[in-house]
Amino acid sequence: SLLEPGQDLDPQATWLFVIYDTPDGGTISAWVNALYVSVISPEGRRVPLRDLPTIPRNRAGVAANTSIQPPSASQDVVTVVVGNLNPGVNAHIRRTPNTAGESLALVSSGTTLEVLGINEEKDWVFVRYADASGGGVRGWISVEFVSFQLNSAPTNLEALEARNRLVITPDTERGGTFAGGVALQPAPTINPARDAIIGEVRLNPGANLHLRRLPSINAESLALIPSGTQLIVNGQNETGEWLSVTFEGIDGWVFGSYLVLTRNGRLFSFQDVPLITSTPSGTVTPGVGEGILPSGEAGDGEDFDA
Repeated sequence: SLLEPGQDLDPQATWLFVIYDTPDGGTISAWVNALYVSVISPEGRRVPLRDLPTIPRNRAGVAANTSIQPPSASQDVVTVVVGNLNPGVNAHIRRTPNTAGESLALVSSGTTLEVLGINEEKDWVFVRYADASGGGVRGWISVEFVSFQLNSAPTNLEALEARNRLVITPDTERGGTFAGGVALQPAPTINPARDAIIGEVRLNPGANLHLRRLPSINAESLALIPSGTQLIVNGQNETGEWLSVTFEGIDGWVFGSYLVLTRNGRLFSFQDVPLITSTPSGTVTPGVGEGILPSGEAGDGEDFDA
């Protein structure tokens, strides 16, 4: 449309064909949006966009006599954000796409996970979760507890399917850890003090044991303890089924059937473990695992205890 007197072109809708002299003596001709540049005459005056000559919009840019290369085309990145959880509750990342699958890690609401694929039924997402060390886990998380993003913008399954941005991953794909992972790695063994009762977790390879706030399978889960970990045993409850232990600065309860007890390197009888009658609740040392691992999201399965 014709411009009114004194009116200029809309910079956001205007593209300029420019030539850039590169530091290595070459040139790059290309298009830039007028919103991000100012056109100045040799006399130092600002030049209105309407006064510039027009050129065909299909003119291609080119790099000549320069080592500077154009950036590679960006790839779409699909992620999910953990949510739809009760306050303080965490979601499981599991080895297999079902609620009975082994839990590899628990992630809090708001955590962003890289999407590697989705199963055929589209009710479980295969994701990658990296920790601060650069390692982490790959595993399955229920669609119920995530929302999808494409290049950090909210989207949904239907839109991703329409853009062919979903990779179907078979249910037989199993999750696991990679270098520096957050779960299933051998846990640091506590150096037992002399005369302390030591309990070693004995589970199937790669499995975890719940450390609970109270001696009950319905109590809040404070941590997942890998098989092979050694714990300091503080006592047992009145039924003798649960042991009070300390794990990486966290006090809690574990189901005694999954521990083998020793003292000073010799087997120790459960009957000789001191009785704790007041049943103290587990505690978390400030700065160590604060607010982690409630008893699991609604409708989801558990790792080992009773």
